[in-house]
Amino acid sequence: MKLIKKMSMVISGVLMISASAFAQNKPNFTFHGDLKELTAPPAKVYLIYAPFLNQPTDSATVTNGKYEFKGYTEEAIGAEISLTAKTDPANPKGKATIILDKGELNVVTGPTFDQITVTGSGAKAHSDFAGVVSKGHAEILAVNKEMASDSFKNDADYKKEVTARFYHAISSSLNDLIVFARANPQSPVSPYLAYVLSSSGFVTHAMSDTLAQNVPNLSEPTKLHLAITDVIAKQKELDNKVATNNKELDSKAPIGSKAIEFTQPDANGKPVSLASFKGKYVLVDFWASWCAPCRAENPNVVKAYDTYKSKGFSILGVSLDGKNTKAAWLAAIKKDGLIWTQVSDLSGWNSEVAKLYGVHSIPQNFLIDPNGNIIGKNLRGDELNKKLASLFN
Repeated sequence: MKLIKKMSMVISGVLMISASAFAQNKPNFTFHGDLKELTAPPAKVYLIYAPFLNQPTDSATVTNGKYEFKGYTEEAIGAEISLTAKTDPANPKGKATIILDKGELNVVTGPTFDQITVTGSGAKAHSDFAGVVSKGHAEILAVNKEMASDSFKNDADYKKEVTARFYHAISSSLNDLIVFARANPQSPVSPYLAYVLSSSGFVTHAMSDTLAQNVPNLSEPTKLHLAITDVIAKQKELDNKVATNNKELDSKAPIGSKAIEFTQPDANGKPVSLASFKGKYVLVDFWASWCAPCRAENPNVVKAYDTYKSKGFSILGVSLDGKNTKAAWLAAIKKDGLIWTQVSDLSGWNSEVAKLYGVHSIPQNFLIDPNGNIIGKNLRGDELNKKLASLFN
């Protein structure tokens, strides 16, 4: 449950990392708030910044349902407006996430404090952000409500079902954020998304690095850009340590070796063997429905499959889903358009195939030639496309 609460906070709180407002700089944004739709407007509203900026919480007095903040931000970055000086996790409707940017922000609060509409010259970043977050918001709220029910507490089968839905909703929401940041590097909110996703702990270090590469280079890096650089540097340091510890695992299926044979059941329980793909180039693709980076990479894999399937290229998906997430696995296959063969023993990280191939993080893949030799490993994005192009074009 601790993991569930943490993941829920990442999405519903939208990974609240601060707005960059510094007293020594002249204000470059003005935030006009309107609470007239609230039946009982508060006396004060608070603007909360992240601790690492050492920026104290700001407050504004509400007069006739209106309030105002002025501040400075280097670029688009998130903050929270709240009914209290410190947000209360037990009261999610007492706060709202907003993306601050240079210019005018007109913020109209709806019937509850967490419902806001933002317009004005500085609203582009928030609009982009709200658009991508809103996709999975309703499902997450519905699942959170069910998690608070007596049935969730007392009915084991119901708890498994709702938990599976929760992981699927979280994965889909994270996937939406990743896909948006990668597809829209010029959006003012994308650098912020790159940072919060990379520092959230729910995306792989490889995906963090990919997201960071989309952040525009600046002659004078902002605090946000420096924070992204720091996150990536620490992750690479950790990766080096992990790589050293996992040399034995990594040596199980090195490039140039024969692929290890295996047989796994597909979604209908029918056994499928790797040997049945002999004579083709096959990508053994390790993923899971709950893995946000995997889901974000799937469109690229689909594109590669569509481009080269007529030339002798195939894919064998190996899922690290468990028995409790089988429904989410099947739903993800359909939603992401993964029309190739999919197998899984539904054992999660205890997957026999993952052990055979030394897979300790996903997404991960192995490209095998028609003779059963491993000729590529961990091919993502352009690397996969370039490798296939060299083989088929």
